[in-house]
Amino acid sequence: MLYTVHLIQKEAFKKLRELKKYQINNAIGATDYTKYKIQEAQKAYQEGLQEKNYRKNHDH
Repeated sequence: MLYTVHLIQKEAFKKLRELKKYQINNAIGATDYTKYKIQEAQKAYQEGLQEKNYRKNHDH
């Protein structure tokens, strides 16, 4: 009986470690995606500024 409980606990802890690893990987993935989206937005903003400045200098 005690050995069975030990095996169940061992399996539960193994699953918990896998879950934590999964959650950490998801968090890292979400962070990378957020960084990517921020870079995309910054690039679009810079391109918009360049276009605005171009128009300001060339539209008379």
